[in-house]
Amino acid sequence: MKAWPGVRPAPNPSSNQAPSKRRLGLQGRLFLLQAGVGLLLVSLLALLQVRQVLSDTVQEYGQRALALSRTVAGLPQVTGELKKTHPEAAWIDPLIEGLRQRSGADFIVVADARGIRLSHPRPELIGKSLLSEDNRESREETPAVLSGREIISVSEGHLGRSVRGKVPVLDVGGRVIGLVSTGYLLPRVQTVAAQVSRASLPWFGLALFLALLSSVFIGWHVKREILGLEPEEIAALMLQHRAVLETMHEGVLVLGPDRAVQSANPRAYGLLSLSGEPPTALAALWPELSVSGLLSEGEVVRNASLRRGNTPLLVDVFRSSDGRRVVIFRDREEVT
Repeated sequence: MKAWPGVRPAPNPSSNQAPSKRRLGLQGRLFLLQAGVGLLLVSLLALLQVRQVLSDTVQEYGQRALALSRTVAGLPQVTGELKKTHPEAAWIDPLIEGLRQRSGADFIVVADARGIRLSHPRPELIGKSLLSEDNRESREETPAVLSGREIISVSEGHLGRSVRGKVPVLDVGGRVIGLVSTGYLLPRVQTVAAQVSRASLPWFGLALFLALLSSVFIGWHVKREILGLEPEEIAALMLQHRAVLETMHEGVLVLGPDRAVQSANPRAYGLLSLSGEPPTALAALWPELSVSGLLSEGEVVRNASLRRGNTPLLVDVFRSSDGRRVVIFRDREEVT
C-alpha cells in the first residue's frame, strides 16, 4: 500500500531505550553485499588464474629442459666420449658448461651409464654418483632414465628445487651409455609466472569495477521500485495497514484486474459468513456482487444496495490506477 505523503512509522511508545544509530540504507547494504560477492569471485578467479599460469609455466619449462637435454644427448662429442670405457670429465664439462651458459639453463648434468657425473655447475660434485644422492626423487629417477625413459619432474637438487628434463644417451645400436639432465630453478620459473599473471591484473580490476558499477545500478533500481522506502519503513507500513484493516467496522475486499480476491479483512469474513480459507474466485465468494455490474461502472460507486444471501449490505467500490478494485461494504441494518 502506498504511504501517505510525509507519514513515517511512529516510534514505539513502550520503548524507553535511547534511539539506536541509524542503520545503513537498503541501497548501501545491497552495494556492500554485491561488492563483497564480486570481490570474492574476482579474487577466487585471480587465484585460479595464478595457479593455472604457474602450472602452465612449469610444464613449458619442463618441455624446454627436455628438448635441451635431447639436443645435448645427440651431440657427437657427448656420445663419442660416453662410448669410452673411462669418459673424461675434464673434456666434457667445459663443453657442457659453455652450452649451459649460452642456453640460459641453470644446470646441465651429463652422467655415464653408471650414474657418475661428468659435468655440473658445482665442480666438487663432478665424479660423484647420482645413485648415492640423499634426495629420494633423484635416486628413483636415475635408474629409470638409465633404463631408457625420459622424465620431466620438479624435485630437489644441490642447487635447490628445480624443473628438470632427463633423457638417456644412446649409442648407434640403441644401448644406453649415459644420461643428460637439464633444469631450471623453481624460483626463476615462479618469477616468470608472476610476470605473466601481473599482465592480467588490469582485466581483473576492470571486472571488479564493472561488478561495483552494477551493484550501484541494482541498488538504485531496487530502491526506485519500492518507492524509495527502506525495508523497516515497508514493514512498519504493512503493520499499520494490517492494524487499520483489522479494526475497521466495514468489510474490505481487494480484487485483482481478473476479479480474483487478493485480500480480505476480518470484518469481511464476518459479513460474508466465511470460515477457513475463502475462495479466490469472486463468483464463488459473493455471487451477487459478481453479477451486479457494480465492478464495471465508473471510478467510484457509493452506497449501492446489495445482498449477500439474506444479509442486506451497502457497498462502495473504488478503482485503483493499476486496475484493482477495493470493495468496502457494511451491514445496512446497522447503518440505519
